[in-house]
Amino acid sequence: MNKLMKLVSIGTLALAATTAFAQMTATVYTGIPDPNNAIDPLNISKSKGSATFTLGSLGIDFQSQVGGYTLAGFLNNPTFSNITGTFTPNAANSANNIELVISGSTFLNAGVNNLELAHDDGAVLSFMGGIGNVLNQPGPTSEVKSTFPVTAPTSGMYAFTLNYTECCGAPADLIFKVNGDSVGVTPEPSSFVLLGSGILGVAGAIRRRFIA
Repeated sequence: MNKLMKLVSIGTLALAATTAFAQMTATVYTGIPDPNNAIDPLNISKSKGSATFTLGSLGIDFQSQVGGYTLAGFLNNPTFSNITGTFTPNAANSANNIELVISGSTFLNAGVNNLELAHDDGAVLSFMGGIGNVLNQPGPTSEVKSTFPVTAPTSGMYAFTLNYTECCGAPADLIFKVNGDSVGVTPEPSSFVLLGSGILGVAGAIRRRFIA
């Protein structure tokens, strides 16, 4: 592979990693029967209400101290869809006794990656691609900030599932970072323009050198 093709491949990979942050989706379940266990299947099948939403520009950065202890405020006021049952996201204390299931993908470097997950209450995090379960703290706690290494066999996008439960009253917290960056952050449109322009500019310079 020549230098130009290598550059284009690297640029494509970087752009894919950036844009894939916008692909996070989530389902929230309210009135769950077992808020003390983030991976109890009854929380999904026996909840009193549910809805889906797409993560906003802040990604997985939910703090009731910032948004309040309503479900909508805690989740940074997304647009909910597929609403069922007694789902009332703006009701007082509606962030209590919920289960949140987030599915998406994030970029991991080949080798060791540094992950950080802060939660109050329980959280369980698993990756596909041969990595498996990397955090298993399903029970209620005060806020816990866990930092831990995750080794990826190759660099690329890795699908994950994050289960989170909130119980026992405020506060509620869920913050997820990979290598210092918040997971799920949606880049500004200008970021795409700058990244694409930079890649094309350098590629053009290399091409001119080859022609000369």
